Amino acid sequence: MSFVTSDHEEFRSAVRRFTEEEIIPIASDLDAKNEEIPMEIITKMAEQGYFGVLFPEEYDGLGLDNITMTIVAEELSKGWLSVGSVMTRGVIMGTLLEAHGTDEQKRNIFLDSRQVRFYLLRLSPNQIQVLIQLA
Repeated sequence: MSFVTSDHEEFRSAVRRFTEEEIIPIASDLDAKNEEIPMEIITKMAEQGYFGVLFPEEYDGLGLDNITMTIVAEELSKGWLSVGSVMTRGVIMGTLLEAHGTDEQKRNIFLDSRQVRFYLLRLSPNQIQVLIQLA
């Protein structure tokens, strides 16, 4: 029995296309030079909603399931492991906040996952303490 639906496969195809067009052409060179992921790629990932795959639509997430999140991470990582890793870091933080944060914390910390600022999340020391306490 497969838990992967045709919708999952459609999403996989879109992420694979993104990876083939945007990540693979630059990955080997940048990785060999130990370079950072270009902000242009991060911006495009945010625009596609990859940082908010699991998060509810009320937070401008896509509201999808864990299978979809895994597919996104897998396809991005096939192009460059660092890119898949960057996406999952935001998911880990956001999932923790969604599960255990107060409404006020969510409003103040849970940033729009379709914006680059989600990736660049700059938390105050107090907000970092809140996330540590939630863990």
